[in-house]
Amino acid sequence: MNKTFILILFFSKLYAFHLSGQLSRSLNDPNFNFNGSIVKIIDSSGLFGSITMTNEGEFTFPNQVNDNKQHMYSLIIEVSDKSIYCYIASKNQGYVYLNDVTGIKVICQNQYSVTVNATGLNQGDFLTATLSPINDQITLTNLIPTQSFSKWLLFDTPYNVLLNYNYSGTNYRKCLENSRFSGKINNNIILTVNCINTSFSKINPLQIDTRIGAVSWTDNAGNAYIFGGSNSNQGYPNDLRRFNTITESWDLVNIIGISPPGRSGSIVWKDNSGNIYLFGGYISIYQVLNDLWKYTPISPSIGRWTQLCGSCGPSVRSYSVGWSDSNGSFYIFGGSGSSFFNDLWKYTPTSSSIGTWTQLCRSCGPLGRDAAVAWTDKYGNAYVFAGFSNNDYLDDLWEYTPTSAINGKWTQLCSSCAPGNKIGSMSWTDSNGNAYIFGGFSLISRFTNDIWKYIPSSIEGTLGTWIKLCVSCKTLPTARAYGNVWTDTNGNAYVFGGYDDIRDLNDLWKFTPSSTPEVSEDWNLVCDTCSIKPLTVRSDSTSWKDSNNNSYIFGGYDGTNYYNDLWEYINTNKKWEQVTTVGLQPSPRKGSVSWIDSKGNVYLFGGFDGVNYLNDLWEYTPSTFVGLGSWVKLCSSCSPLARKGSVSWTDSDGNAYIFGGFDGINYLNDLWEYTPSDSLSKLGNWSPICSSCLPPVREGSVAWTDSDGNAYVFGGFDGVNYLNDLWKYIRSSATGSWVRLCISCVVNPLARKGSVSWTDGLGNAYIFGGYNNIGYLNDLWKYNIKTSMWSQVVMQDIPSARKGSVAWTDSEGNAYVFGGFDGVTSLNDLWVI
Repeated sequence: MNKTFILILFFSKLYAFHLSGQLSRSLNDPNFNFNGSIVKIIDSSGLFGSITMTNEGEFTFPNQVNDNKQHMYSLIIEVSDKSIYCYIASKNQGYVYLNDVTGIKVICQNQYSVTVNATGLNQGDFLTATLSPINDQITLTNLIPTQSFSKWLLFDTPYNVLLNYNYSGTNYRKCLENSRFSGKINNNIILTVNCINTSFSKINPLQIDTRIGAVSWTDNAGNAYIFGGSNSNQGYPNDLRRFNTITESWDLVNIIGISPPGRSGSIVWKDNSGNIYLFGGYISIYQVLNDLWKYTPISPSIGRWTQLCGSCGPSVRSYSVGWSDSNGSFYIFGGSGSSFFNDLWKYTPTSSSIGTWTQLCRSCGPLGRDAAVAWTDKYGNAYVFAGFSNNDYLDDLWEYTPTSAINGKWTQLCSSCAPGNKIGSMSWTDSNGNAYIFGGFSLISRFTNDIWKYIPSSIEGTLGTWIKLCVSCKTLPTARAYGNVWTDTNGNAYVFGGYDDIRDLNDLWKFTPSSTPEVSEDWNLVCDTCSIKPLTVRSDSTSWKDSNNNSYIFGGYDGTNYYNDLWEYINTNKKWEQVTTVGLQPSPRKGSVSWIDSKGNVYLFGGFDGVNYLNDLWEYTPSTFVGLGSWVKLCSSCSPLARKGSVSWTDSDGNAYIFGGFDGINYLNDLWEYTPSDSLSKLGNWSPICSSCLPPVREGSVAWTDSDGNAYVFGGFDGVNYLNDLWKYIRSSATGSWVRLCISCVVNPLARKGSVSWTDGLGNAYIFGGYNNIGYLNDLWKYNIKTSMWSQVVMQDIPSARKGSVAWTDSEGNAYVFGGFDGVTSLNDLWVI
């Protein structure tokens, strides 16, 4: 007995049991590092105690058990750094009994924050952001514009942040999301939203007027600028226009402060810092100038003019010629004022505001003249060619070589040169210092469109080589003088405007030179008339937008004529292009409806041609080339009754719906569904949904759809009353269901017909303008899809009152409103908001 008792005591003391395991980093997160963070592993039963770790490795709990009883443990984890997430991958709870528990695995990895930062929120504005998949939500205001979601996400977790804007005022405000609001987590993320107040701005369809005697220059990006000139419409404009060589489109440069008076026959040059100087010219045949102005660019579309002197060194003159040297100094030769001048002046910019004028020679070698051309070669020599002097048209060529003598050296290279005597030619040089001369005017040949290349000699004072180019070019600009010319960064030359003895011009041509003349050199017409207006004034057109974000306008009515022309608005360069269609096309009409199916095919239905109400259906297929497309007639007399003034929409399957309208006798409230055929350009299937639907009869309504495919119909005219009711069509069964909305809304838009509508990226709808028994309207209203409430949007700049406009949105959320009728005049103005 004593022996046995002693053995039992010995056994109990020999064996004690404990917990152990390993802390490691997750291999799924390559960015993870403990960086001294404290990870505490705790036995919540209190029996085995806790372990504190600051890095990966093995661990053993400090407390042990040795009473040969079964003991339960349950582990929890505390981490000092919220950006670290640790979890127990195995054996997080269990029992200790007669054996150690080993192999507990604790794994740690980063968890990342998602923060939203909003700028431009006004007092009372709310921006609610929801983070999925964890459905966390934050609200930002102007007082708290930056917040992080309280919940964190692990590496590589897909995320999506949805934004909902609630504005306190009625101003139209756009919030632009400047970050990726969906993706996969790979680090802490800050998402930025910039909210701005905005208003309508008019897009002037007139790009640049005709003009002669303007001046031009280019910036470092190859964009060209044109200032001044004269034309028969405006006299002497002083606008500054920029030609973007990438998009080949014009825009107006915004000037801070005052601008020089409009003028013709000035001269410009650029210094080494990119500043532009403008000298002289005339503002009437009685007033010639010698003022000097400096243009400082602030951005490609913004700049500032500064007058340096009202009466500078050279006497008053116009149509001088000039050139710059490598030091940034500029030389002015000749021109006309009180006489024809042959003096030479040098202008050197200085740190002072005016700079320094130096007269190099009072009566230089060449005859006094104006309307010549000048250039410099790669050796630094200058050339003056042709011009007009005392009733004489000149064709001599002079070389000016700077020397140690103050007036330099003049050498006549030819007295009767190959291009012939002419004035008002246009010239430019290439990167090798070769000169090109285009067009001009002489008494013998009148206006010309020949082009010559001059290759200077490497020997000073020796005539180089004249080559006539484009002898067999496929296209040539029309003959002209006094146009503008510039070159882009690729060496292509652009010739704009001028005068051709009949009219002022504003066409633009591009000349592509070649190292092997007459092989690949040629002229290309950039725009036939760069003041093209998109389409004639009209209302009640129909419109749609393609997958490339370009918009189309078809037909319409101007009060006298019905149209069936098709125009494309190219969003990238803000240009209109008339579409040439192949084969048959719909007859002229107004009040049609259109839609696009899931394959991108466009359909046009019905309308009124001035005599007949129509129910024909056409399919339009655009070409891969801008300005081309084709129409196919699918049915001449389709199942829906002939009508105008319907509304249409499509569902997510590409099926179209047509509701209401007017057939010449009756106002309608039937609803039809059109399912396109699987076969290209074949008639699909028409199905009546309801012949007398719940919304009362009407025409001239507006309609839109939400993200769930439900349609909304607002307003219209029933033959007696103008309407402002709002209906929602829910396509949930074979017939769908109609629900009237906003019955008890505090405010509603006035009753009307002929409005336009669009939706923003959040599904909110906007209606603009229209007509009722009070008159023509230009109010703007917003329907909030979340609150189901109307609010009026008030702004200062807004299109004039009208009905029958068309509207569309681009991929950036901007809305465009085009044309309409204001009660007196049909319109063709274009506005963007």
